Amino acid sequence: MSTPTFGYLLKCLRSQAGLSQAELGRAVGYSKALISRLESNQRAPDLGSIQRVFVPALKLDDNPQAVRQLVELAAVAHIQRVMAQLALTDVEFIQHYLDGAGRDCLPPHACAGLRFLVTVSPVLGPQTAGD
Repeated sequence: MSTPTFGYLLKCLRSQAGLSQAELGRAVGYSKALISRLESNQRAPDLGSIQRVFVPALKLDDNPQAVRQLVELAAVAHIQRVMAQLALTDVEFIQHYLDGAGRDCLPPHACAGLRFLVTVSPVLGPQTAGD
């Protein structure tokens, strides 16, 4: 099975909470259409809104594991969106992101995971002079 996306997890958590897309949208101040785009991974979430409005609306206050996974997947979606907008996929961008804005909007363990990824990935890892 592949790694779940933010959208897939959001849809599962919304269903568990017994909410329709329209009900979740009202609870978090979004339109039904925006919730649909989030669930279909057509839109990246606003990282600040995850803890502030989605966690209470999805009744996740007593489920720290689900909160952690939702925040991590939101951070991944955010990074993917930024990289796609800039058409960048290289190590320098990731390192620049982690040293700048990403450091403030990603959980520390997400930053550590990305730093580890760029050191071990044959695609992203440091390039040798012969490359």
